[in-house]
Amino acid sequence: MGESADDGRTWTNVFRGVLKGNTNTGEWVDVKGWQKGGNMGTLTLELIGTDKSLSGFKKIASTGSGFGADRWSFDCK
Repeated sequence: MGESADDGRTWTNVFRGVLKGNTNTGEWVDVKGWQKGGNMGTLTLELIGTDKSLSGFKKIASTGSGFGADRWSFDCK
């Protein structure tokens, strides 16, 4: 699940995918936002790092309209 910085009041979307190697491919849908439920598509993410030290994801392909993010990162400790 991803949400806007205002605790999801502006937009929220959900992704469900299947992990194969370092690639996660699946479907996303907006559940709150500009067109609630109207934006959806597929998304393919590449894992950055390893399963023991994952540091984020990078978008390598997508379909649908309205999905703007292309990279996610976080601290793993």
